[in-house]
Amino acid sequence: MIGSKKDPEFGSVIVFGMGGIATEWFKDISVGFPSLNQVLARRLIERTAIYRHATSSGSLNLRLLEEVLVKFSQLLVDFPEIEEMDINPLIVNENTAVAVDARVDARAKDGTSVVLRPVKPEDETLFSELFKSLSEESMRFRFFHIQRPDS
Repeated sequence: MIGSKKDPEFGSVIVFGMGGIATEWFKDISVGFPSLNQVLARRLIERTAIYRHATSSGSLNLRLLEEVLVKFSQLLVDFPEIEEMDINPLIVNENTAVAVDARVDARAKDGTSVVLRPVKPEDETLFSELFKSLSEESMRFRFFHIQRPDS
């Protein structure tokens, strides 16, 4: 499980540990602060029983888990409106990482609550209009390369 909660004194705090129904039972968690790099993410992982199990069994792609933690951390940095966020459970094996369940609590700058929902097929025209309105630089940042909406 990966989670975050905004502390009034420290800002966002990242929690990593055993997820699913075992979260409360095992209390196997590690705490860190954004922004994480690969080394800090590894240190967060190493402080849990998950790491000891992964190194003995070899069934967990630690590099992939580090990458997920770094990206999770960057999301918190990029969007300070996020008050709380949880991915529980996050299933990681040799090749993939899958967020089975996730929750995000965000506040707009004026304190208004923000609702996040999956993209629906009827959103296609809205996305097309959005992409047409973006600059080339925004498109590059969004997709890591220039992509035209009409291509």
